[in-house]
Amino acid sequence: MPPTALWPYGDLAATALAAAGLAALVAGAGVLHRRGVPARATRALVHAATGLAVAAMPFVFASATGPALIAAAFALANAWALRSGRFAGLHAGVGDADRDAPSLGTVAFPVALLAGLVLVDPFGADESARVVWAVAFATLAAADPAAAAVGRAWRHRRAGAPGKTMAGSVAFAGVAAAVAVVVTRVLTPWSGAEIVAFAAAVAVVGAACERAGRGGWDNLWIAAGLLVLGRAWTPAPVVWALPGLAEVASLAVDGRVHVAAALAVGAAVGVLSRRARFLTADGALAAGLLAATLVAVGTWAHALSGGGFFVLSSLLSRIGRRRAAALDAVSEKGSVRDAGQVLANGGVAWACLLLDPAVAGVWGALGLWGWIGAFAAAAADTWATEIGTLAGQRPRLVTNGRAVAPGTSGGITLAGT
Repeated sequence: MPPTALWPYGDLAATALAAAGLAALVAGAGVLHRRGVPARATRALVHAATGLAVAAMPFVFASATGPALIAAAFALANAWALRSGRFAGLHAGVGDADRDAPSLGTVAFPVALLAGLVLVDPFGADESARVVWAVAFATLAAADPAAAAVGRAWRHRRAGAPGKTMAGSVAFAGVAAAVAVVVTRVLTPWSGAEIVAFAAAVAVVGAACERAGRGGWDNLWIAAGLLVLGRAWTPAPVVWALPGLAEVASLAVDGRVHVAAALAVGAAVGVLSRRARFLTADGALAAGLLAATLVAVGTWAHALSGGGFFVLSSLLSRIGRRRAAALDAVSEKGSVRDAGQVLANGGVAWACLLLDPAVAGVWGALGLWGWIGAFAAAAADTWATEIGTLAGQRPRLVTNGRAVAPGTSGGITLAGT
């Protein structure tokens, strides 16, 4: 059970001390930066210390209220600081030539904490939720800075372009596995074989999420991915049954086998969609993570609607490939889609899938209907674009009716409509 109080004032005292400690950490980073320590080093220090503190919160606080208030305040403060150029120890040099994009990592980190409170309940009676939380945020604290440092060194040595590197991903996976082993060895009675299997899953999922994230949002991707992995990692049987046919078409498997199957399906979707040239490399990675999440925490209703959208829309985009190739110069969406387009089509549905357990007790099947509705809208948009393009009609902008080139976003045709 989590502690009920550390002092006579309980969580109020813990919240005040945590907020003061965080403020002192940020101030210390500013002092170090003014004395010549590079901002990326002070950022890494704050990131690691904060991550370890967040990992320990379920063992210090009795409820989520204090951590949630601190996270919300820190997210708002960092958003303001980024816009106004404050907190140089955290934000100086963000978006420079050594990074692939302006980073919102200091905002994404507290957002990850808030999202984590929705995905799992580390302050409840379930001890495994605290273990999952500790693994996720300790991994974020240690493995993410390690990946950044190794990736930066690799780029400098190889004179590579800014961005994610395979060396950084390997470093992340290695550190993530080590963190998972240490945390589970200390906090659980698991056998050595189960600890090794879980650590391997943490390494794979964490590295994939780190590589998929951009602009600092890998903080959110990593935390969410590892929390979902931990939520699905259970010895209890998981039942997949076809709607209305549960008596004759159902499958119950050990939760850990279920996670392995989810990772295998995600890898297969990523590889096959890339080989079929449905998706770019980063698009295939995002689609693989979505597919793995679907198998890990979804149902047949999720699988049939999401899989139907992806397969049918991808096939439709391949029809008339020669004509589509001729339009690629003006089209903002070629027939090969990237990660941004995967998220544009599936991001809302993905969020509905992850939030489904949290809303089910209040709004019933709203999460499922949100998933189906999101893919229905995405399917309508994709089919309208592809059919309107193939029909050869001259599109007009929906905003002002002006004729535009085929493939222009916002252009509509009668056939597409």
